[in-house]
Formats: sequence, C-alpha cells, structure tokens
Amino acid sequence: MTVKRKILWPAGLIVLLILAAAAIFLIQTGRAQAEENTVSSDAPVVELVYANGQVTAREIADFTAYAAQTDKPVFIDFWAEWCPPCRTAAPFVDSLSEQYDGTAHIVKINVDEAQALARQFGVQSIPLFVVMVDGEVVDQTIGFSDAMKDDLKAMIDRQLQH
Repeated sequence: MTVKRKILWPAGLIVLLILAAAAIFLIQTGRAQAEENTVSSDAPVVELVYANGQVTAREIADFTAYAAQTDKPVFIDFWAEWCPPCRTAAPFVDSLSEQYDGTAHIVKINVDEAQALARQFGVQSIPLFVVMVDGEVVDQTIGFSDAMKDDLKAMIDRQLQH
C-alpha cells in the first residue's frame, strides 16, 4: 500500500461514520417531531375525531362496512411511520378532523398494519389520499406538500356540494 492509501483509508472511514451518525440523528429527530405532531394510536385503521378541543383516534374494526354505511364523505390517508411525507402530512390531516367535524369523516390507515386494505385499494405509493362516498372511491391523489393542502380540502368540499 502506498502512503496516500494508508492515510485515505482511515479518513474515509471516519467520514462514513460521521455521515451515518448524522443520518441516524436526522431520522430520530424526524420521528420525534412526527410523534409530537400527530395523534397516536396502535390501531391500523382509525377515524380522527374532534371533540372538546382535541383530536383523538377512534379504532375502526370493519372499514368496509364503516365506509359503506356512512352518509358523509370519507377522506382516507394511507400512511406509514417510516414515510417522511406521511409524517409531514400528519398535522394537516389531524387538523382536517376539526375543520370537517360533523360533515366528513377523516380516516388514517397504516399500510404496514392494514396490508389487506392497502391491497384492496391498490396502494403502491404513500401518502395516498382517497375520498369515498357511499363506499365507492370518487377521488384520490398521491404525495404531499404544503402546496397541496387546498387541493386536498377541495377533494372533500366537492363531495359536500353534491
């Protein structure tokens, strides 16, 4: 080995270790922020309910029956804990339960834990936002950015105008 290689090898290893530590820190920080900003629930399918000034998660045992029996639009957020855009969207989705309290249902489906539902809806990318009326999908879009907030609300609003 030449002298240059002997010096570069440890330096490269140190750089890789620093980058790995930084990545772990960023991932953990993002998870902590997501946990602060979203309603937690161990259930794979929950309706976000706004009551007494707070958003809470109520488990839905049979989503198919739930969606077919309601007379209100159902806005669904297909998400996963490991998905950064899903974590970014979480506070906005939580706020929809307050904005549409009494007029629409806001539901979160964890695709890792409700895999059968994810397959039923053909989920291939997340976050996936779906609006259902009378048990049928009437609108959907994939991805999330702050610029999409008005469009996502419009998906619900269009169904409320019918």
